[in-house]
Amino acid sequence: MQLNLILDKSSFQGLTIAEHIERDRYFLENVTPVLLREILGDLSKEEPGRLAEDTVKGLAKKFGGSGGQVNVDYRDLCLAELDGVRIPLADGQIVPDHMTVVEQPDGSTAGWLEPGPWNYRIIQWARRKFIDGERLAAKRLRDEARSFHIDSMLKRLRRNQVLLPKARNFDDLREVVGDLLDRRALRPVWLSWVLEEVGVPASVRDAARHRWRASGGPALESFAPYLAFCTKTFLLFAVGTHHGLLTARPTNRVDIEYLLYLPFCEVFVSDDKLHRQLAPMLLRDHQSFVEHKEFRADLTNRIAQRAALGRDVVARRSFAFGSYPWPVKGSVLTRLWLKHHGPWGGSGNRAVQLSEAEKAVAYAEAEDLVRAAE
Repeated sequence: MQLNLILDKSSFQGLTIAEHIERDRYFLENVTPVLLREILGDLSKEEPGRLAEDTVKGLAKKFGGSGGQVNVDYRDLCLAELDGVRIPLADGQIVPDHMTVVEQPDGSTAGWLEPGPWNYRIIQWARRKFIDGERLAAKRLRDEARSFHIDSMLKRLRRNQVLLPKARNFDDLREVVGDLLDRRALRPVWLSWVLEEVGVPASVRDAARHRWRASGGPALESFAPYLAFCTKTFLLFAVGTHHGLLTARPTNRVDIEYLLYLPFCEVFVSDDKLHRQLAPMLLRDHQSFVEHKEFRADLTNRIAQRAALGRDVVARRSFAFGSYPWPVKGSVLTRLWLKHHGPWGGSGNRAVQLSEAEKAVAYAEAEDLVRAAE
């Protein structure tokens, strides 16, 4: 019943530990590598009156332990797809970076999820323990995050004599990019461009182009759907920035990286301007973008509501609703669950021990809440 969620760093950092605990009731967090690299980068961040080690420790403690499943790095996903692996894009699944496939007694297979290297680092960071090399890595990551310039992307396009048509507004931007990606003559350009943008080694790029030509030069979306998604993301940014719809900043590359993980979540929460502008053009119908302020306000309100209720009332609501957030009029969580799961169906947390009379009261109260939120 929980929804898969991605938070960018500003949203992750902007929630208190109590708000993260409340969020954890309803969402499975997809911990993206870019979030973890940004947190590690803070180890080289100097702030008046605060040690960098304490900053990273404070952020790591917000994971509430080892953190959720860490998604496979987008660059590894691109390499895997070029090697013939099907990357799930349609249903917002997390692609865990540390999973073992096991055979069950009936012959079927299942994924055994274990903490990965990043999860163990989160635990150590929360204890203010850092391994050799992490400080050097932090400085490198922080320098890289501030060294990007849009000219590097545009130069590769100019090299292939690609002209970027004028986009006057965001509706234009969507149409211009769609038209460019649909042009048959530009198919080899997009493949070469995205392979460079994601840092695929030259030998692998040559092999990928050879396999693409041997396949008849299909549209990138057919040849490598995840690479096609990355191409669309990069191109929206390149065209939008080139024509002044988007603001070019040295940190843009980091912001874009969060967008590359959108296929692997159902809900994306951010208050970043670039994310607000581009995410709606990249999300599918079954996905949602939520602004951080609205998301946090709902969590804060639910914490206050829970604290004001008696223990018996909380138990009855937990029994009736489980991980389905109890309905609240105007609530973003209520809106998300109606969109992604439909109305509450009368099923909750059966592990809560109630008498038959208490169960009847729980269902009646739940139905009252549903009607009041309509």
